[in-house]
Amino acid sequence: MLEGSNIPVIYEDVDTELVTPTGCGIIKSLANEIGRIKEELTVEQVGYGMGKRQTSLFGAVRIIIGKSL
Repeated sequence: MLEGSNIPVIYEDVDTELVTPTGCGIIKSLANEIGRIKEELTVEQVGYGMGKRQTSLFGAVRIIIGKSL
C-alpha cells in the first residue's frame, strides 16, 4: 500500500503494525505533501489521531489542511 506513495517509512523494532491499512489509505489519499511545513499557509483545519496500542513509540498523527499564502 505504501509503494509509490512517497510516504516516508522508518523501520522500528516493534512486533505490531504501527499504521492500519485504513489509516494509510486516508493519509495517502488526502496528503499533497508529508513532512515539515516549508512555507507560510493559512490553516483551515487541524485533526489529530491517537493509537491505543502500548508500544515504545508515540502513536499519534496530526493532519493540517491549509492554503499557501
